[in-house]
Amino acid sequence: MPWPDDIRRAREKYRWHINHASVTVLAALLVLFAAILPLSRLSSGQFAHWRRVRNQLGNARNVIARMPELDAENRRLAGMSLFENASDDGVIAHSKLLAALTNAARRSQIGFISIRPLSVRETGDYSEQVFRMELRAGYHQIGRFLSALCTAGCIVRLSEIALAGDKSGSPLITASLEARAFFLKTRMPAYGGTQPGVPPRSVAAAADTAFSYKARHRDPFLPTGATAASVAQVSGASYRLKGIIWDASKPLAVIMDGAGITYLLRAGEQIGTDRIVSVGKSGVVLRRPDGIRYELKTWE
Repeated sequence: MPWPDDIRRAREKYRWHINHASVTVLAALLVLFAAILPLSRLSSGQFAHWRRVRNQLGNARNVIARMPELDAENRRLAGMSLFENASDDGVIAHSKLLAALTNAARRSQIGFISIRPLSVRETGDYSEQVFRMELRAGYHQIGRFLSALCTAGCIVRLSEIALAGDKSGSPLITASLEARAFFLKTRMPAYGGTQPGVPPRSVAAAADTAFSYKARHRDPFLPTGATAASVAQVSGASYRLKGIIWDASKPLAVIMDGAGITYLLRAGEQIGTDRIVSVGKSGVVLRRPDGIRYELKTWE
């Protein structure tokens, strides 16, 4: 029969083996958990990425499926008149005017700044469309644009044209035009018909068109590099007004400095050492540290 000491030693040895096995199993579980946790995170991230890609592919398929519908809608919107008017003839006159201007611009390679159609007046068998526009191009391109406009299927009579040189010294100039375009009405009598509502005199009469021109920096009528019409630079930093953004509170002036960096500034804010005094429709007024005020206008 075993002695009590032998029984006690056997129990201690058995307990040690049990503890060792428990520690080993616990360590294995910890190692397994430490290995599974990053894998689970990676798998969840991959699943989220796969789901996001699947949604993007689904959206792309929907867009591709709707492309004919979107293209038709785009064509419908492009074919609509951009300038609404109450009368049918007025809408047709607006559409014809836009088509004539864009066709002449495409043929002469000019760039529009603004097109503002004004009132439509009925004159016999014609619809008289008064409009103002501002464009930017070379002097020869403006002449080509006017020539193309005269052959656009309508009668165009200029009442005012003003040309202004660019302060950057480039050969581009800004032209502001005010004109009347006469379009045939939708229904015309078989014979006869009235003439457009213009006086019976030569279109090239001296008093027909008011013409003005001013060169800010370099006269575009002179060859490139000519200095006969150059204007001395003002002292201080040189800024250019690129445009004005109108919002509900205060207008923003888009000003570019001599380094080509563009700033969005409101009245009271500062650019360099100069402070914005006011931002209006005619331009932006700035004040230098010495108190001198000067004005910047678009395209100057």
